[in-house]
Amino acid sequence: MVQMYANKGEVIVKREGGDEPPKVFTFDGVFNEMVMQKELFDDTAMAIINQIFEGYNGTIFAYGQTGTGKTHTMEGEPSPKEARGVMARCFESIFKEIDGLTRDV
Repeated sequence: MVQMYANKGEVIVKREGGDEPPKVFTFDGVFNEMVMQKELFDDTAMAIINQIFEGYNGTIFAYGQTGTGKTHTMEGEPSPKEARGVMARCFESIFKEIDGLTRDV
């Protein structure tokens, strides 16, 4: 059994019918299968994009077991627009920022 507590960033894994205590994992952020791509992007990647324009390097690294949704999260679907993943949203944000900077010159 897996329980997620987004407000605490916790994932608790417990073997059903077993006597061993549950394992608790704590993360910076926890998202379930109901999270929308925009919310995930805003909560995770947008800060990295903003820091890029302050002169920092930025990396978004998707790691995990096969079949857990990394490709869906990173790529998403081209349409509808709401289904786009992290990469497309990063590119769009970067190009919008560049366009805004060049218009000010």
